[in-house]
Amino acid sequence: VEAEAERETEEEPELTDEEENEAVDLLVAGKRDKIVRIFKRVIHLQTLTIAEELKISEITKPYIGSDGWGRAYRTAVVAAAIRTIDGELLFNPLSKSDFDEIIPKKYQKLMDWYPLGVDQVYNEYREMELELAEFVKKLGKSQG
Repeated sequence: VEAEAERETEEEPELTDEEENEAVDLLVAGKRDKIVRIFKRVIHLQTLTIAEELKISEITKPYIGSDGWGRAYRTAVVAAAIRTIDGELLFNPLSKSDFDEIIPKKYQKLMDWYPLGVDQVYNEYREMELELAEFVKKLGKSQG
């Protein structure tokens, strides 16, 4: 009873107009974008769709149970999350039939990167996910 009374007296979080608009997008698609600057590069990141997450699982499957799985997973997430670097696509499909190969091709391009670069981008992506989780938590409280 005391816990319930305590919850009732907690102040309801107020959503800004921008957050209200985000809530609509979040509920429909869970889409979030973030522009970050890493080592003088401007990188546009975006949250992943279910299809992209499943493609990551395909890419990393050969590494399950090995010491390389974590590296493969972080690299695949970065490949899927990057939309542009300095305004340029990491991989540009020539046709719609190439769509299924976008993430694997981007993943292959990242094989030439060094771990430090991938880890910097991955950390920014994780931060974006944590911000999104916090927003969802705030949204839940505002909905009662």
